[in-house]
Amino acid sequence: MSKIIGAQVIIRDNFNSVLVIQRKVKKTEPKLWDIFSRTLKGKETTEKCANRTIKEDLKTIIFDLEPFREYIVNEETGDTVMVYMGYVKERIVCHDNIVANKWISKKNISEYEFTPMAKNILTDFFESNK
Repeated sequence: MSKIIGAQVIIRDNFNSVLVIQRKVKKTEPKLWDIFSRTLKGKETTEKCANRTIKEDLKTIIFDLEPFREYIVNEETGDTVMVYMGYVKERIVCHDNIVANKWISKKNISEYEFTPMAKNILTDFFESNK
């Protein structure tokens, strides 16, 4: 039986561009682009987890939060994450562990090296928003 262990959030704009980020990594690790994510705390709902993610990473709140899809993280255990979509309407102030952020669209997704999970999610997002 699957168990939801976290939430990920796609921040989009009115033109279906998506905000992606790069977090600080150790010198030996590759600098990959990603979307916003957190693991659930205690009995927290995935929706509260998604809101907490944006509040902590961007120091703002997310608007029009809606579920996108659920993705399997671990085939063996059946662990999944719930992915949400939403908008930010205020100035973005990134947390200290975020070193870069960019708005990307479907046409320039191939220019960036993503984590495997983020690549799957963004490919699905852009395909579903033609």
